Amino acid sequence: MLEKGLSSETSGEFVTLARVKKTQGRRGEVAVDVHSDVPGRFAPGMKLFALPAAAGPAGRVAGDENRRELEVEDLWPHKEWMVLKFLGVDSITDAEALVGCELQVPRSQRAELGAGWNYVSDLVGCTVVDQGHEIGRIADVQFGPARLRFWWWRMVQEESSMYPSPKRTCKASM
Repeated sequence: MLEKGLSSETSGEFVTLARVKKTQGRRGEVAVDVHSDVPGRFAPGMKLFALPAAAGPAGRVAGDENRRELEVEDLWPHKEWMVLKFLGVDSITDAEALVGCELQVPRSQRAELGAGWNYVSDLVGCTVVDQGHEIGRIADVQFGPARLRFWWWRMVQEESSMYPSPKRTCKASM
């Protein structure tokens, strides 16, 4: 089963770098699934904003007032996760409140990308074309096992469809 897709930002002012998957340890640490390929993207002293997950059709709590600013105190890799320890989050109970949150930075703090690279959040809204025929617009990008990407797009005749991210058969037009 796939996890819920990343939001394309509740506000266009933030981008998601990771999602808190679970608590890790007894001193407030959390294990996160990192959604950035930029080496060294996380560092002690870094400020992140935790956007809570919410029930409901939008999948997010509306409004910037729900973001909580956090400062990374320490970090280390553990199995397939990155473990983050935040200042002021010092117990399992404190850490449980972060499970499911997207960890974001202001859009202005996005890392520079090389030519031909795109942010996942920039794909949302792109048109998907297969052999010259428009088949829909990307509504969401989800990550499955082994970080396999899936594009979620709205179809003309169907409510929505999910397909593996094609590298050869389709292209997304920005």
